Amino acid sequence: MPSLLLLIAYIASLQLLVFGDCAAQYPTRLLYQYPRVGNWIENAAVRRNGSILFTSLNSPAGLHTLDPFADSSPVLVTNAFDGLNSTLGIVETVPDTFYVLASNFSLDLATLGTQERSNAVYKVNSLETNSDGEPHVSLLTEMPQAKFLNGLTKFNDSLLLAADSDLGVLWAISTETGASAIVAKDPLMAPRPQEGGGFREGVNGVHARGRTVYFTNSQRRIFGRVALNENAETEGPAVQIATPAAEKGVITDWDDFVVDREGSFAYVATLAGNSVQRVDLRSGKVEIIAGGLNSTAIAGPTSVALGRNARDRDVLYVMTTGGLAAPVYDDGEARQVGAQIVAIDLCDRES
Repeated sequence: MPSLLLLIAYIASLQLLVFGDCAAQYPTRLLYQYPRVGNWIENAAVRRNGSILFTSLNSPAGLHTLDPFADSSPVLVTNAFDGLNSTLGIVETVPDTFYVLASNFSLDLATLGTQERSNAVYKVNSLETNSDGEPHVSLLTEMPQAKFLNGLTKFNDSLLLAADSDLGVLWAISTETGASAIVAKDPLMAPRPQEGGGFREGVNGVHARGRTVYFTNSQRRIFGRVALNENAETEGPAVQIATPAAEKGVITDWDDFVVDREGSFAYVATLAGNSVQRVDLRSGKVEIIAGGLNSTAIAGPTSVALGRNARDRDVLYVMTTGGLAAPVYDDGEARQVGAQIVAIDLCDRES
């Protein structure tokens, strides 16, 4: 009997090493879902007060906020983007100062993509408000030479990096002058050639940690990194870290992502995969941590953000399209839901 108990304890210890204190799938909570199909939440930044700022393609348009700790609906923060119908990448540089990419973007399959010469970068200062109580929004720069500005990250307090998914490059943008220049171009960032000049989506999500810039390439299904020097100039070619994990035999695309505080893992949205995958930045190991190909729990995720305070330090916030880009197939039935904001509750372990 003692030997049997020891064996059971040994097996349990092995399971703990493999699975830790968490289930194979982390639990999810639906924070908000739009009542009708047709909205596309694109990207998000979590403010230091805990509220979530999020951007969108076409609808609901502008910059919105949601309090993840209250049973409430999103509230429009501002739509002062000079008539541009979509907002995309968003990043905070100094406390309560955000930069937002905006353009005219079409979701119609016949004209899918960014309207030519419509890319622009805006500064949103949430501490300065106008007479209506809206934050002060100002145009930093128009970028008619860009093709499809998508992901956005902070390189330092005065320099942004923006992913151009069509050109397959990274732009550096000065927050002081608005001047911009291409600083990284690599085959791993390039979109796949499309017959007849179709939709091009290469480098997509982009996040800088020190002088290492991590990125996804949607059409080439790559998670990679590139090293930059202090002047944001490339130091060698980009390196591939990982490719997506297959879901029921289907290789999904990767969209935007977040890197954890320790710089050990990236949590990546899979769009048509309806899941979040975790990439070990050291080994390249990839695993599905929440959602799944035939589930509407996370329907068409586009981006991931990490909570910032004691109440949600171990929470990932996931923005979705509700399956607008690609329906969720459940028992052979194509399903779409309203765009969602979903919370994934992570355990304390990071293994």
